[in-house]
Amino acid sequence: MDSSEENVLYVTHPGEFVGSLSVITGEPSLFTIKAVKFCQLGVLSKSDIYGILLQRPRVILNLSSTLTSRLTPLVRNIDYALDWVHMEAGRAIYRQGDESDCLYIVLNGRLRSVVTQNKKKELVGEHGRGELVGVVEALTQNPRMATVHAVRDTEVAILPDGLLNVIKHKYPQVVSRLIHLLGESILSPMKAMQLEHSGEASEVGTNLGTIAIVQASDEVPLSNFAFELSLALNSIENFMLLLDNWFWGHEG
Repeated sequence: MDSSEENVLYVTHPGEFVGSLSVITGEPSLFTIKAVKFCQLGVLSKSDIYGILLQRPRVILNLSSTLTSRLTPLVRNIDYALDWVHMEAGRAIYRQGDESDCLYIVLNGRLRSVVTQNKKKELVGEHGRGELVGVVEALTQNPRMATVHAVRDTEVAILPDGLLNVIKHKYPQVVSRLIHLLGESILSPMKAMQLEHSGEASEVGTNLGTIAIVQASDEVPLSNFAFELSLALNSIENFMLLLDNWFWGHEG
């Protein structure tokens, strides 16, 4: 949908809550709330709502009922079938050659894809919050093409293939979006290879690596060591050095 196009999700009537989803989840609002005519509102802060919930826990049932009544059937089906899993750092969510029976949505943390060929491991890409992982194999029903493991503690939502099949039949517009994502995942490496052969700098499929330096004691010259390391990395790849709440950047 075009960002300039407005899509009305629901209309709130007197006595109903708005904004409760952001308060309960702690996430930014996913939509904009506008007054279509003159309104008088009662405003409750997050701390006020939490205070009420501590005294009267049953209030959360009213808030939840309001939220679920505004969900579409598609969202309800997805919410019912999704599994939320916490992955410890270093743990693989699936391995190369495994059967593909679901796709993953990264909620928090970071995942890394690695392909093993001729006993050599090659980094394919990294996946951050909000990205889909395993969508290619899930749509084509082929074995996993890479091993994906958690770089750090990560939370993922698992979308099983059964729900994916239901979505494909009942909501074809969702499938068109998945096909678009599938095309991007296939074309991005090809574009990167073309730019690499042409000698041009490429930002397609760029992966970010993070190195944290922790000093063992106050006597360690952390800043000097970090600058020396950044100079050494300059000959390998672009980098950005972050120190003491300020940053110094350079492109190699």
